[in-house]
Amino acid sequence: MFDSLFVSSAVKYNNNIEELLQYPMIMFIRVCLLAPIVEEILIRAFVLETLRNTYTTIIAIIISTLLFALLHFNFVQTLSAMICGLVLGLIYIKTNSLSCCILIHALYNFMSYISLSLARLKI
Repeated sequence: MFDSLFVSSAVKYNNNIEELLQYPMIMFIRVCLLAPIVEEILIRAFVLETLRNTYTTIIAIIISTLLFALLHFNFVQTLSAMICGLVLGLIYIKTNSLSCCILIHALYNFMSYISLSLARLKI
């Protein structure tokens, strides 16, 4: 749906994916290990916790979810990033565990990594 609305963003996103798929090990490290660690520290441990000191938990989750979606820098991933950000924010609040969020985020990205890899191989 977003591909047809944001054609330029979709093209850039697909180009980035193709570049990453040329170097699968670098893509795995970047997408499945580094991104979840950095993004969860930034969004959950820093942004969400800081916002909770000023706003209600609901407002803090909504703002951190929107920032998480924007952090992905393309409109193609906006909806999935918002849903994922909301779920991770709720899990963080419920468990108070950053490592739990990192693990879930890494698993989500790993599933995307596998599906992209398989799609490229046309399996």
